[in-house]
Amino acid sequence: MSFVTTPIKDISRIRDECRAGFATGKTRDVQFRKAQLLQLAYLLKENIPKFEEAIYSDTRRPAFEVNVIETAGPIAQAMLAYNSVEKWAKTEKAPWNRKFWAMGPKVRKEAKGTVLIIGPYNSPVWSSFVPLIGAIAAGNAAVLKMSELAPAVCALVNELWPKYMDTSVYQLVNGAIPETTELLRLQWDHILYTGSGRVGRIVAAAAAKHLTPITLELGGKNPVYIDPGCNIELAARRLLWGKTGNAGQVCIAPDYVLVPREFQDKLIEALTTEYNKFYPEGPEKSDSYGRLGSAQQFARVKAMLDGTKGKVVLGGQTNEADRFIAPTIVKDCKLDDSLMQDEIFGPLLPIVPVADLEEAISIINSKDHALVAYIFSKDKAVKEQYFGRTQSGAAVANETLLHGGVAGLPYGGTGASGIGSVTGKFGFDTFTHERASIDSPPIVEMVMKRRYPPYTKDHMKFLVGKTVPALPSRDPTAGKIDTWFIVALVIAFGSAITRNLDLEFEEKPTTVLGIYTRYMMFEDTQAPKLIDLLRDVNGHDCHPLLLRFARRHLSKVGRELFLPLKILSRREKSFMPPTHIAILGGGLTGLSSAYHLSRKFPRSLITVLEQQTRFGGWVRSERVQIKDERLGGATASVVLEAGPRTLRPNGKSVLELIHLLGLEESLVLTPKTAAAAKNRFLYVPGSTTGLELIPSSIASFLTSPLSRILLPAVLREPLRRANRPKGLMDESVDSFMTRRFGKEFARTFGSAIVHGIYAADSRELSIKAAFPTVWRAEERGGGSVVRGFLRKSETGVGKDDYNMGDLAKTMQDVSVYSFKDGIRTITDALVRDLRTNPNVQLQSGVGVTALRLNPLRKRLEISTTSRDPDPIYPSHVVCTLSPPTLDSIIPSSLHLPHLKANDYSTVTVINLVFPPLPPGSKPLHPAGFGYLIPRPETGYSSRNPGILGTVFDSSALSPQDSAPDGLVKLTAMLGGPHLLTPNHTALRTVLDQLSHHLGHALPEPLAVRVHRHEKCIPTLGIGHVERMEELKRALGVMWEGKLEVIGAGVGGVSVGDCVEAGKRVGDAWA
Repeated sequence: MSFVTTPIKDISRIRDECRAGFATGKTRDVQFRKAQLLQLAYLLKENIPKFEEAIYSDTRRPAFEVNVIETAGPIAQAMLAYNSVEKWAKTEKAPWNRKFWAMGPKVRKEAKGTVLIIGPYNSPVWSSFVPLIGAIAAGNAAVLKMSELAPAVCALVNELWPKYMDTSVYQLVNGAIPETTELLRLQWDHILYTGSGRVGRIVAAAAAKHLTPITLELGGKNPVYIDPGCNIELAARRLLWGKTGNAGQVCIAPDYVLVPREFQDKLIEALTTEYNKFYPEGPEKSDSYGRLGSAQQFARVKAMLDGTKGKVVLGGQTNEADRFIAPTIVKDCKLDDSLMQDEIFGPLLPIVPVADLEEAISIINSKDHALVAYIFSKDKAVKEQYFGRTQSGAAVANETLLHGGVAGLPYGGTGASGIGSVTGKFGFDTFTHERASIDSPPIVEMVMKRRYPPYTKDHMKFLVGKTVPALPSRDPTAGKIDTWFIVALVIAFGSAITRNLDLEFEEKPTTVLGIYTRYMMFEDTQAPKLIDLLRDVNGHDCHPLLLRFARRHLSKVGRELFLPLKILSRREKSFMPPTHIAILGGGLTGLSSAYHLSRKFPRSLITVLEQQTRFGGWVRSERVQIKDERLGGATASVVLEAGPRTLRPNGKSVLELIHLLGLEESLVLTPKTAAAAKNRFLYVPGSTTGLELIPSSIASFLTSPLSRILLPAVLREPLRRANRPKGLMDESVDSFMTRRFGKEFARTFGSAIVHGIYAADSRELSIKAAFPTVWRAEERGGGSVVRGFLRKSETGVGKDDYNMGDLAKTMQDVSVYSFKDGIRTITDALVRDLRTNPNVQLQSGVGVTALRLNPLRKRLEISTTSRDPDPIYPSHVVCTLSPPTLDSIIPSSLHLPHLKANDYSTVTVINLVFPPLPPGSKPLHPAGFGYLIPRPETGYSSRNPGILGTVFDSSALSPQDSAPDGLVKLTAMLGGPHLLTPNHTALRTVLDQLSHHLGHALPEPLAVRVHRHEKCIPTLGIGHVERMEELKRALGVMWEGKLEVIGAGVGGVSVGDCVEAGKRVGDAWA
């Protein structure tokens, strides 16, 4: 591990690659940002000993400080962003203004683009990674240039980077002045620099050439004022700690002390006491004190110490060979002293005696604005005066340094100490462009049509009066009518009108004039205005904004004019096709539903509401570019799946979708003759033989150790008596398998299969819901599952119902298949297709908060998190949300306990990419699809490894990747019924467990991706099928057949099940 400078000729290419990555839009996906933030946190968390070693090598910084500041700080910032970025990135509605509300003014939170971050040597991890966290959270691509004065840290980060981070959008550049100069020559969308003011001015000048926005985290001479009334012992302790951390090489460290003259000696006495407590044997022998970062830094600080005219009262020792300068207190310093000219950035603390607070403030204001102004005082008035009359990046009382780690506070300077902030939400804002947005409907012309030529004075007067607020009267006694009085008057008047109007009419007018003469109590002179108001009415469909106005401000009679004027009987209405279908959830089921419904009802409006900022649900495919010296200079391009990865060819609805979307050329096929099709394994805990092949041929039946369980169970099953208890409607998978095949078969094979598909406990999963064909086979076989499968099964939907093109023939000899760019190829294609349909609206980042049947409108009503405050009123709704989520948004009075009957499994998916092994080495895994792990004999507990199974991706899906021969992809799945702790999913733990399963040690991976899918797979409990039938009947009555609930929580969990549900939904509405 050594520091290698990036060739200057490669720097522009690196910038261009990041720009190209940003142009793909992947960084705009909030879930991608969260995944990368988590990867950055794992990079630090899993390599803390290495960072301790590297930082110690560079600056001798104690391991305590590395852990508490350098690594803990960025991890905390990454997790803050991880947990908050969805909220931060959400489009905000502008403050309400009645003059412009109709335009729907919003503020969009958009990434700036490709940014450059230049870090310092003194805090190489914190000051580089914390700004990067803000850039990632905001959706930018980024190039990070760490300081060449911390070479060991740079080398370590370069080694770890491709294993954790997506290098198509986040890259590193190493080097010194020439490389930095080349970086600054290029155009960026934002530059963040942390370091000295001198270099900060160079950065600002370079950015100005391209008008590039910048953030500068600089330093300065941070003053400390000691009020005689403070707790002097505590002040001395905290002051000395703030000055000696990292040998004073901290930009927010105290730089000089201002203290009343008569109090100077008492302060020095207290500092000496604390100094001796900190370093009983002296700082040079202490493992709690660091060194200067370089020989140049040592020489600079030593020159300041040699030039001082003050009196050294503590410390002063130096050792050039070791870059050691002791913490040093210098008293009686003057303003022209060598220690009072520039930022010290070292362990020297000059004390300047002053007459009082007034003189201290005068001295502070004579210098550039500091990064932080410190004061130790108990007097609130003194603190307020000190902060109120000085300027600095931060204002800190009775503490040092800690404000830099307080969540929710900005970290940055002002004036010469910097521009902008880097931590938390403030860091996100730094790298975010707040983009103004309006969508102006035709109704705005009612007011704004006067803006067009020819200009007139009347139009000018009208527009100025409408857009410019009135100035307050110069007469302080001038009064006005209170708002509450106006509101009360309007309410009283409106109520009186409503009570005295006849609300029922036998005949309805059918023209605008009829509406005017029959319903509206305007004078004749108002007729032109009313007709102008209704000018946007198209037939009987009113503009939404007029409808909103009517609903809010007119009586029931007034609202009638905006409803369809022909009154239909209930019978006539029940046969009307949907006019507006809302689909709740934009996962695969929701997208499939939107696609098929748009074909069934081509004239209906379809709105898809997805809470996340991306569509596709649990489908998560990512193409990763890997560069590593272990690839021999080559670049690997691999697809990593965090969700479903392969499909079975028996899913006709999926094949139909592939054909209709024209995705045949994207297919990656695994033939039945391939090893990945024939070889699947089990790892039986406690076994000494490693992975055991599941028999699939006569030869494997004779050789596999698993045959001793499988063969007797299958051969004896047809001979067993029918033993399903009379009246039994359902049972668990484990109970069914035990009853028909025996206890050992049920635990070994049954539980493993359930782990692989449902990530569930087979003792809790319904056989009838999870494996309906097996349940029906027992019935068809007169009590025997084997006989049932040997007999002809019932016919389902015929082939003619699916338009598969030639895919049925293509799939005859295929075991499983996927796509060149992963399963998300389907969801991406669906989104592209739906976006071209003018009748389909895809709304991401919009969650549903309530769903009810509006009794007045006789329609469904949906409230959302959208900035538009008005509900959506669809005629029909398809809910693909999980049943518990549906339960949380419908009225509690409906009481539908079936929605909350099932538990859900949480699964952690870990993608691993390993380099090719040397020639002659044993393969990392046997040829095959992968292996599953049965339920432990002792049951599920935190003592178990927690792994459900592992897929050999490079064996089954190698055509997806462009990589050197021998590259290995594995995916491990953990969780489900296992009780996981953070240690279970730590990379080292997972690698050790996989090594144990595979029988040999695994090398360090080239890339790692960790995804935690919270409550992603439902455990369809016993009785699920009957509960869903009851639920369907209940919803049909409650919602008048206008609500259909589908998805993994109702039917099957596979991709085929989800697509099939989308194909069938709405059949009853046609």
